Amino acid sequence: MSDEVDRANDTAEFMLGVLFNQRDSHREQDGQRISGGQVLCMDCEDEIGAARLAALPNAVRCIDCQSIHEQGKQKWA
Repeated sequence: MSDEVDRANDTAEFMLGVLFNQRDSHREQDGQRISGGQVLCMDCEDEIGAARLAALPNAVRCIDCQSIHEQGKQKWA
């Protein structure tokens, strides 16, 4: 029984490590998106507007690219 508990603990610790690494990676990517105080769209690299960021602080796309993304289309096909 203790072997099962040890394996479960090892698995839980491993999964937490994976989650922490993903979180840190996302934070790093967010930091790379900020250039001179501007937050840049992940698709076109234009500035994400202040009004959009005020409404959605975690926005990763400008409004135009987000609309295209939601329609399942690519801007640059």
